[in-house]
Amino acid sequence: AVFLEENHAIFKAELEAIVNAADVDDGYEIIRRADISVESLATPGGWDAIRIVRYGNWNDAFCQFAPRTCALLKTRKELVNCPYVNTNYYKLFPGAHLKPHFGNAPRL
Repeated sequence: AVFLEENHAIFKAELEAIVNAADVDDGYEIIRRADISVESLATPGGWDAIRIVRYGNWNDAFCQFAPRTCALLKTRKELVNCPYVNTNYYKLFPGAHLKPHFGNAPRL
């Protein structure tokens, strides 16, 4: 938790730049479309995810938009040394709700 708190400003600034991009091709949608490993159990209009790393493969499109975030996350042994890791940002759409749930390990 300390790592996340110490770097919160960087994560937030890069994520806000992605989400608030004026042109649809300058942020969230271009990253989402570039991800060929999309796996979503969400209902349309509920929530969505953009992948940062999935099974050891970093999302290059995300890292182009958020280079400092990727550089920081690549210092974490639990991310780079685990072949099963999935790290994502999730977007909850207005009016949508998430029910309490849990996933398979290792998830937070």
